[in-house]
Amino acid sequence: MELSDAKKKKLKSVLEKRVGCKVSIKYIIDTSIIGGMKLFIDDHLIDGSVKTENKSLRKRVIGG
Repeated sequence: MELSDAKKKKLKSVLEKRVGCKVSIKYIIDTSIIGGMKLFIDDHLIDGSVKTENKSLRKRVIGG
């Protein structure tokens, strides 16, 4: 599901405050992540996807 224009504007504002400069955002809808978002900043990945959270939870509960 695509973000509303208001949410895109808010995300851009928050990211610019965090990194201390203007940012350019490319939005790509990836249904494989189930929900949430992944942010790539330079060579860094911030993964807030539901898919990754589920994997992390499974590892903590089951082990491994």
